[in-house]
Amino acid sequence: MRWLLVIAAGVFYLLVWTIVLLWGWDWFYAYIFPGWTGYLLPLLFGVGYALLALGMGWLCLKLPGSPAVTWCVLGGLEGLLSHIYAIYGLGAASKPPIMQGTNPFAVLFFAVFKKASYWSFILLFCGLLWWY
Repeated sequence: MRWLLVIAAGVFYLLVWTIVLLWGWDWFYAYIFPGWTGYLLPLLFGVGYALLALGMGWLCLKLPGSPAVTWCVLGGLEGLLSHIYAIYGLGAASKPPIMQGTNPFAVLFFAVFKKASYWSFILLFCGLLWWY
């Protein structure tokens, strides 16, 4: 099921980033990403998250405990780390006007559960495909 997870994660994040960038470029993402990256980012994120899924799948089998629970916990950890970079490295909580005055810790708290749910959805989808 590892390769199914890799493909599903890549496609999922390609679609998510395509939709999110089309929807929120002008009022959010244009403030944190250079203009030339608008069309390239979905592909980069799709490939990047596919590779991340490959690593997460390997790690889930190496760590003790349930691989499914470990997958979701690692997804939440990825959300925390990626949003720490977005907030403090890219200025996602300070540069876009809509985010000014936002508590960065609230964004981080939300990000953990958001990303854990995304990765859980990918796992559930692949589990159902694998089962049937």
